[in-house]
Amino acid sequence: MTAEEPVAALLAGAGFERYAETVLVARRLEGMRAAPPVPGVVVVPYRNEWAESFRAAEAAAMAEDPFYAELGGDTGFADAAGTGAFVVARAGEKIVGFAQAAIPEGWINWFGVVPQERRRGIGRALLAEIARAVAAARGTHLLLETIPDTAGHRFWLAQGFRERSRQLYLIRRA
Repeated sequence: MTAEEPVAALLAGAGFERYAETVLVARRLEGMRAAPPVPGVVVVPYRNEWAESFRAAEAAAMAEDPFYAELGGDTGFADAAGTGAFVVARAGEKIVGFAQAAIPEGWINWFGVVPQERRRGIGRALLAEIARAVAAARGTHLLLETIPDTAGHRFWLAQGFRERSRQLYLIRRA
């Protein structure tokens, strides 16, 4: 639902509170450019044996994400090797970024780069690998929800994604 819908006010009156707003963004795979290599970083399929490093990277990368905060930490992705297209960016033994998407649908479920490694091209490298996997599975688009007016939102727009809709998330806490 959007913030403007009448039902949002009714739910607020019933004790539901806003905890997140997202923007659905999408783009066609056609015309996506390959990402340049990032010195000292490789993008590889995720392996469950890297769970400890993954959890540390996930916590750092998602610290400001309202959904991650609401989950309270364990998302289950640390044990999700082989689920869709799931890749990580590694600098030595350390995971510095991750991306997971459903294939062939192209829905990006989880994506992040640790703050100290941002703006180096790691996000573009992860996106390129996810796009390759979706295209290989005969998918045609990529799409995801992002938090509006954030650096992440601006990243997606810079990669050619376009806004399609907005969504308001409410929660009723006990």
